[in-house]
Amino acid sequence: MLMKGIVKNLLWCYLLPLLFLFGVSACQSTSGVKMVGAGASVSNAVANTVIVSVSYDGQWLSGGGGEICCVSLPEDWQPGSMVTIRWVKDPSPGVNLGGVKSPPWNKDGTTSQAWRDWMKVHESQYTKHEVTIPVPKYDEISELNLVFLPCDQVAIIIDSKEAGRIFGYLPGGDAFYPEIQRRLGVKQQCQ
Repeated sequence: MLMKGIVKNLLWCYLLPLLFLFGVSACQSTSGVKMVGAGASVSNAVANTVIVSVSYDGQWLSGGGGEICCVSLPEDWQPGSMVTIRWVKDPSPGVNLGGVKSPPWNKDGTTSQAWRDWMKVHESQYTKHEVTIPVPKYDEISELNLVFLPCDQVAIIIDSKEAGRIFGYLPGGDAFYPEIQRRLGVKQQCQ
């Protein structure tokens, strides 16, 4: 009985961690690229839309904005690297086709059947998008920030200096979205 416990402890304490480390290092060595964890955020620079969900090369991120932890990025920028971004967009938050607004929730904070029925119709209006674009050069990783722009364009910001240039001292109110778009060089007319 004692011998069985010793073997079990050896397995859990020494052998499994070694196998895990071997497995992780094997994964890293096959790609030859050292990966690091970084924060991630989603910024929507298009008024009157909501980004519902996002994935960055298969790494799921939230929609609604703010920083999300974490994504894996190459520690050093890789020339010629491309990334696929997929997202779901709500093109008309709070309103269904024909201008039908969301019914109220119940007074106790639960959703009513009318709201759930409305939401089924509303979610059918969501649009799905996908784009494969180059990863911009970065020297120092700030975080991964995906900025959603008009015409279903996406800007990737990873470099610390670029993040400061884009997001530093932004105005509030109605000037917020146009200023982000201006700093990113976005054309106002979709083609």
